[in-house]
Amino acid sequence: MSKKKKIFVSIIAVILLPAMFFAGYWVRSAGFDISNIWSSDNASFDSSPEDETPLTDPYLKEGAVYNGSFREMLSDEAKQIYDAMKKHLYEERRFDELKIDKFSSRTDQHMIDIAWCALYYDCPEIFWVLPDDGHNEFIRNNDKLESVVLHYFESYTGSYYDIDKVFSGMDEAVAAIKSTRKSESRYDTLKAINSYICHNSGYDTAFWNEGSGTSECTTLAPLFGGGNNDRKLICCGYARALKGLCNRFDIPCVIINGFVGAEVQGEVASNVGHTWNYVQMEDGKWYVMDVTWNNADHPLYFLIGSQSELMSGRTTEKGIGFTVGGDVVTLERIMTYPELCEEDYKR
Repeated sequence: MSKKKKIFVSIIAVILLPAMFFAGYWVRSAGFDISNIWSSDNASFDSSPEDETPLTDPYLKEGAVYNGSFREMLSDEAKQIYDAMKKHLYEERRFDELKIDKFSSRTDQHMIDIAWCALYYDCPEIFWVLPDDGHNEFIRNNDKLESVVLHYFESYTGSYYDIDKVFSGMDEAVAAIKSTRKSESRYDTLKAINSYICHNSGYDTAFWNEGSGTSECTTLAPLFGGGNNDRKLICCGYARALKGLCNRFDIPCVIINGFVGAEVQGEVASNVGHTWNYVQMEDGKWYVMDVTWNNADHPLYFLIGSQSELMSGRTTEKGIGFTVGGDVVTLERIMTYPELCEEDYKR
């Protein structure tokens, strides 16, 4: 579970990091300096302003619904930005600036923001950077946009140096899960993933109670040996860990932001920010998993539906999007979550 924490960064505020802004709660109680930064190869877009046709919304595909990833809800132009960032960060595991040439004439900071937002939720394995929008460069020639240079900064001190360690830790986790699951079914795989996370992590009560510590607990990195290696997370870290492992097993999974009722510093409060997951089973329906509130052997919040008694007092945001000047953009530019099944999953 979590509470919102402001992060003062130079990016145009995005509701792309509400999980990073939250602290959490768990009923189990259980200058950066890189001297050898290399320059990036340029990425290019195929679109040409002369060939463009008018779009009602240059950021999102009209009428798109969630179908496995937020990428599929983006416009074709926004997908190109998404793909360039994913290749640069995830596939090449880089930190340096990214220059993209042959931009669409409609490209602006909003399009970059929503492409990052989709990537951030689709691929929590990209834990080491956040966008430094305040230093992005829009390069023009005679008022025509020719290229954009995207800049990043580390998500927590030393995050860049944790990349290999965390990816290796994820490989070890996948091997352990495969060796302990009862079968290759989605149900047994999710049980094994839940058990692995619960057995190998603890809740960062210091971050929750005092706001002390570093933001690494909001990422999946500590579970896999990153940060100070204490393996402590808060709710968004748990949700991102589940999503990252589900990605490895090709299980559709979504990080969900919302609110719950909980005890906060000795007082009962409603609408406390929290992060959890939806997972899709073989029946094509979506169910709730909340690893933060689960235990290893008898998880309560495991494949439950919207009408479960355990969902009482829990509300879900409509989806993910971005803000401009502090005001949330219209709902047409929010990527909505998939619809949750009413009934609990039955094997």
